Amino acid sequence: MTRLERLERAYTRSQRSLSATITKAEQDLPLLAEEQAQIQDAIVRSRGTRGDPFAMTVNGTRWSTRADAAIALRNTLAAIPAATGRDTNGDTRPVPVATIGGFDITATARRYLEPHLSLELDGVPRSGVRVEFDELRQDRPLGIVTKLENKITGLDHTLATITESHASIAAESERARAQYGQPFPHRDALSGARNRSTQLAAELAEQDHHRTPIPPLLGPDGGSTAAAISPATLLVADGSLRQRKAPSDLTPPHPAAPAITPLVPTPLVPTLRPRTGPRL
Repeated sequence: MTRLERLERAYTRSQRSLSATITKAEQDLPLLAEEQAQIQDAIVRSRGTRGDPFAMTVNGTRWSTRADAAIALRNTLAAIPAATGRDTNGDTRPVPVATIGGFDITATARRYLEPHLSLELDGVPRSGVRVEFDELRQDRPLGIVTKLENKITGLDHTLATITESHASIAAESERARAQYGQPFPHRDALSGARNRSTQLAAELAEQDHHRTPIPPLLGPDGGSTAAAISPATLLVADGSLRQRKAPSDLTPPHPAAPAITPLVPTPLVPTLRPRTGPRL
């Protein structure tokens, strides 16, 4: 039954995961569909900026060369942190700074963690461009304009990415819906094992209930002698008392150890030798 209960817990976790997948898909799919519609609309109204058709308006001034437009945009962006208000996160509010390829460009100064500027095609999802403040110190900041142009020319790729994500999440949601709510495969086996366990527990409890208790011992006065039984008294199975044998009766005595005679040191007596030299 332990193995079946482990399988049941795994099944429960799987059902919870499937439910979370379905819930997240219900939240993400409408957002992706909305982004698809916005990108499709942006592709329709976009205009090419490569080569001669390039044109960019910065603060109401139209520029036909990238170098001049990049310098004008750099000067405008450099003034944003000091000229605009900030929200509760310390970021500046989005402000329009330029127009290119049929899109208005908004800029926001980010102050949290890594300070930088964020440029976006207004109304176009996933069109953010990160601009470091160090880029505003360059004499020819053409990289800012190039980033914006790449966002416009990459709208088709952005739409393909969103469409692929939408299809993947929709397919995963359908698989989760097909598996969610399915019964536990080993439900009958687990139910039978639990019934057998309950029945066995009831039988053991019934046997304990009908077991004959040991009658209490009564003394000469009719009272219980349980407190008067000494540790040397043994209660046997038939309810009678027998005297417990002393340890000396159970264990044969050890042979007496031989007496040890103490050693007395013998005094040293010097030995006298006769003289062998000439007598005087």
